[in-house]
Amino acid sequence: MAIPLTPDQTRIAARESAYANSIEEKENIARVDGEFFDRVRIFENHALSNARQFMDGVHVDLVAADELETAIRREVRFALNEGANPEAVAYRHTALVASAKAAIERLERAERESEWHANRLNDPYSQYAALVSKFPTLRPPVSI
Repeated sequence: MAIPLTPDQTRIAARESAYANSIEEKENIARVDGEFFDRVRIFENHALSNARQFMDGVHVDLVAADELETAIRREVRFALNEGANPEAVAYRHTALVASAKAAIERLERAERESEWHANRLNDPYSQYAALVSKFPTLRPPVSI
């Protein structure tokens, strides 16, 4: 009988079921565990792929932040040392500071999101179990 339970409930039910002999019990428990761990591996691979895509995007933000730092140094500090028009430099400084603030916000958001990705990858079984507990329609039916 297929019962869509959470992974833990299904694994416990497989262990608590009555079996004709210990060989059948071991085979059934291994099958149930295997089915869930296969799903956890799929979930983990998907989470890892998402994390890698995220990190690629963050790399672009880090490069942009480095370029802003260089621009501030070159277009403000060095320009003033070389006698550039202070009003033009102040205008450019204001634009660069606004860009830097936006970059900082993106990097802070990326830091929070990277923590979320790390938590998902730290314990994929628990994360998968929480997902199917929260969304019961995602629970695969596993026969016990």
